[in-house]
Amino acid sequence: MFTPLQKYLPKAAAKHGIARELTAATVCYQFKKTLSEIFPTHTPQTLHEITTSYESKSLTVYVPTSGWAQEINIRKEKIQTKINTTIPDSITKITIKLRPPSPSHTPES
Repeated sequence: MFTPLQKYLPKAAAKHGIARELTAATVCYQFKKTLSEIFPTHTPQTLHEITTSYESKSLTVYVPTSGWAQEINIRKEKIQTKINTTIPDSITKITIKLRPPSPSHTPES
């Protein structure tokens, strides 16, 4: 009988002292997956511009434009519910922050 690795991963992570890191990585991955389901017409490259960090049940989402901030803010409750359904009680707060443009995306003087 086959047992999925996901069943053993949390216990192994706790044993090695990396449970928080595993939870953070899992929540951030689940956010990206949820985002691609909510916005199926956006390319992976566009979704790649959105980054996340996670600490103490708080997910911070860094977006490249105010348009993305609005889109995610409108769907914040749906996103949180979906992630908490997959990873129970993992998020109590989602914060959205506008990320400054990278030097390669700034207009030339």
